[in-house]
This record gives sequence, structure tokens and C-alpha cells, in this order.
Amino acid sequence: MPVPSPSSRAVALTSCLLVLLTATARGDEPAPDVARPGGWTSDPDAVCPARLTKVLAIGSSTLGAPLGTLLGRAMKDAGLDWYRLAAASSGLARPDFWDWAATARRLVAEHDPDVVIVQLGSNDFQPVVVPLALRTWRPIRRGKPEWAEIYGARIDELLAVLGGGDRERLIIWVGPYAYWGDNAAEQGPVIDQLLRDRISTWVAKGGFARYVDVWRETWHERKGPVMKRALPGTRAAVEIRSPDNVHLNVRAVRALLADPVVAQVQACLDDRKSRSQTATPM
Repeated sequence: MPVPSPSSRAVALTSCLLVLLTATARGDEPAPDVARPGGWTSDPDAVCPARLTKVLAIGSSTLGAPLGTLLGRAMKDAGLDWYRLAAASSGLARPDFWDWAATARRLVAEHDPDVVIVQLGSNDFQPVVVPLALRTWRPIRRGKPEWAEIYGARIDELLAVLGGGDRERLIIWVGPYAYWGDNAAEQGPVIDQLLRDRISTWVAKGGFARYVDVWRETWHERKGPVMKRALPGTRAAVEIRSPDNVHLNVRAVRALLADPVVAQVQACLDDRKSRSQTATPM
């Protein structure tokens, strides 16, 4: 939650560039339908990194547990090096509390990852702060055009840091999920759209990225946050929230966040294996 404010391959391509992931199951409180054309772009190199041995994951408390636990186990089982850093209540709105751009620069330099998993956005339904002077910050309230400009620029900055100068790292960004409250209801769709737009632009410029759209899987236009829905392997709607009715439970995290990420990484591993087996010997 925000700190107190100072005042199998379900892939969709956006403009044939942005790969947008969503879960395939729908329940009795479904999110709005999203087009899901299957398959990849014609050139596998357009969506997978040239090397795939190291995975770095950054995010907030959801990445701390249970998402990080699920992902870490899957990445290690796939034979990949894995490093995770989670900071509770963190996001892009409050660099005075936790500066992810600065942290990412350090982590990239230390680990040189091939894939970076980002889980940020769910704590950012609040004012953004901008520096005025040493240890002085000015809040920009939600709803002001300047809010979206600043937040969008911070997405761009983090993509640039994580993607590297050659843009060859694969970035998989897990977006925010919906929960109750006016702040989340009003700002969630804004953050979701900013992430979709900025990641699409990053891909258009040659970067490798996916967006796991969790907002649309956990929000109903008329009923608000989805509390129960069908998940892969269930016929009926099941509870997807933890006892606090805010966070997603382990079952939902696995189905809506972890499995789509793992599917993307595994798809690139399978692609590399397939090309290696079909390569013509010298």
C-alpha cells in the first residue's frame, strides 16, 4: 500500500509491436474483453533477447511475496540465475521514499541481467513528488496534466536504465492491480494506459518488452474491483483477494501475474532451443 502522501502464450500485439499479456480465464465478474490474437511477430529476435541466462526482478511488496517466490522457483527450475529486490510501498510516484531509477542503475551494473521483471504501479495512486531543493519535494496532485507527464517520464527513464544502451534486455512489466478506494479507481486506469503507451513506444524504438495487464483482469467497469472470478483450472468463480480484501491471494497472483511472466520467459527459452536444434552445422 502507498506510504502516506506528503500533502500457455496469451499474447496480444499493439500495433504489431507491443506484446500485451492477460489471463485467458473469465469469471462472473470479468474485466472488459481485450483482443488476444495468438502468436509472435514474424522475427523471433524482435521479441526475445540474444542471451538468456540471468533474470533480475524489482518491485514492491507483491514481488516480495508471493510473486517473487513463485517466479524465483520457476526461473531457477529453468536453469536461470535469479536476483530479486522488493521494497514494500514503493513505486515511481515517491522517489523521496524509494528511488527505483537510481536503484536500477546499481542493480543493472552489478548483475548485467538478460531479463528484467518489473512489478510497480499498485502503490502509485497518489500525488507524485518532484524535487525543489535539497531534501525538499513538491507534490503534484492526481488529476493534473503535470502528474501524467512526470509519471510517464519516470516510466521512460526506468525502461532506458533497465533496457540498456543496446535495448537488448527483455523487460516484462507487471502492471498495477485494482482495489477499493477513489484514489485507485481514478488513477489506476491512468497508470495502466501510461504503461501501455510508454512500453509501446519503447518497443517501437527497438526495445524488447512485454506488459502484463493486471488492471483489466481485476477491474470491472460497473462493479469496481473484482473480488471473485474464474481462473485457469477453475470452472466457477473463486476468491482472488487476501483476507484484507486488497492484495491478491496466492492463487490469483500465480494465475494473473506469475504464470504470464513465466510463459514469456519460457517462450524465449523454447525459441532459442528450437533455433539451436534446427541450425545448419558448419
